[in-house]
Amino acid sequence: MCAACFARAAPPGRCSGCGRHGPIKLKKRNLCSTCAGKQRLPEPCRDCGRTRPVAARDARGPQCHACWRRQHRALCTRCGQDRPALGTLDGRPYCPYCWEKVRPSAALCADCGRLPAALTSRHDGLRRCRRCHQAKPAPCARCGTVTKAERHWPEGPVCLTCVDTVRFTHATCTTCHRRRPVFRRDAGGNPTCPECTGIQLAYTCTVCGGMGRIHSRRRCPPCRAAQRLDEVFTAGPDHLRAELAPLREHLARYPSPYTLISYLDGAGGRLIHRLLTGTLARTHDSLDQLRQTASVTHLRSLLTAVGLLPSRDEHLARAQHRAQILLDTVHESTDRLLLTRYLRWTLLPAAHEHTEHTGHLRPHHARYLLEQLRTAHAFTQYLRTTGSTLTDCTQPHVDAWLASQRWRTSYLRQFPTWAAVHGEAPRHVAVSALTTGEDRSIMSDTDRLLLTHRLEHDDTIALPDRIAGCLVLQYGQHLTRIAQLTVDDVLEHPPNPASSDSPSAATRSGYGPASPTCWPA
Repeated sequence: MCAACFARAAPPGRCSGCGRHGPIKLKKRNLCSTCAGKQRLPEPCRDCGRTRPVAARDARGPQCHACWRRQHRALCTRCGQDRPALGTLDGRPYCPYCWEKVRPSAALCADCGRLPAALTSRHDGLRRCRRCHQAKPAPCARCGTVTKAERHWPEGPVCLTCVDTVRFTHATCTTCHRRRPVFRRDAGGNPTCPECTGIQLAYTCTVCGGMGRIHSRRRCPPCRAAQRLDEVFTAGPDHLRAELAPLREHLARYPSPYTLISYLDGAGGRLIHRLLTGTLARTHDSLDQLRQTASVTHLRSLLTAVGLLPSRDEHLARAQHRAQILLDTVHESTDRLLLTRYLRWTLLPAAHEHTEHTGHLRPHHARYLLEQLRTAHAFTQYLRTTGSTLTDCTQPHVDAWLASQRWRTSYLRQFPTWAAVHGEAPRHVAVSALTTGEDRSIMSDTDRLLLTHRLEHDDTIALPDRIAGCLVLQYGQHLTRIAQLTVDDVLEHPPNPASSDSPSAATRSGYGPASPTCWPA
């Protein structure tokens, strides 16, 4: 028997140290594995002389773990890290992580075929490396679902759902007569808890005593989240903790404790710690100086939601911040002053006006504002490379620059006009409208007139389709406008005898209806 199977097969008992019911590790003293490890008496280390638990022992005496690691440290041949060498191959040392992959072995992994086989799977008996063994889906011994095993119990691999079923199904155990999770039931339906079957499964919270999933430090997720929240908000002086009390109350109402733990353990918790210690001011400007990651954005939204920061239009503020970063990269002082005036007198007022009308600046409007400023900066740089400035630029300069990048035409059109009005550019320089050639390859004029005649006189086509087709072919209306038309938008006129005898010029040319008795308003 291996050690794990022996521990599972050993009759459980009550530990004399902690009083818990479970497998007994040290039979002489009736101690579990945790208490047996605490009972090991420390001894003076032969190298450092400090009294510590013994990690190794030879003829020279006991050695602590720190000295053993220091003595066996070497540069790993495979990864190059300075770590304790677990094994050597051809006289070259390897760290524990690399030794797992390069150690001599007659059997290779049954899945990848490259790494040495270290573990044997129970459901098929094949030997696999540690990575493939952990990632290999296996049928659950209880429900039969093929998935990654959460636990390996005596009956085989067990999925997470079945493990949670044991954790959250409680009844009075027939062996120890305590209310515990039901690990299995006998033929008569009598429940048995995990301890009485020799299974080590942590399920009891040390704070609230609830039974279920256990997070780190043997606490349930809600207790662990509350503890982590207390650890974060104990830093810093009292006045800063009092100011950020609304933020703590808001975080305490998080619906998912897992989300709160992940947020406090990550970058969000570090940002809150900086707020509590005073290294980060509680202002929009201080947050703007940081790299705008998802954690910074989330913290800003939290502070705004609890009233610790004034609300603002984030898209507009972000556009202003990025525009200022762009202006800081301009080296020429005259160009920087010109672009700053263009931003403050033209681009930002238009953005503020749009915000007042709609309530907020939309993301595509913010991108358009920034692209206008980038295009103006790129155009001034181009003029510098040609030996001229915006004051003496000519129309060939504009046309030559736009010839290779026609997509910048709409972004540049406003800048020369503004510069000419303020005396910074010649008045005869302008940017032409971006035009696209009309494509008649889809339908010629003859085909369009024939299709129009058919839509006017063919009764086999549905009337809504005939009306929509005539509006498109004869008036060039967009489909979005046609879809918004109602009966009230149509104005009826009496027939004109003169127009029926002599068709109008629009009808003869094919751009008007044959009998214009109804016109869209």
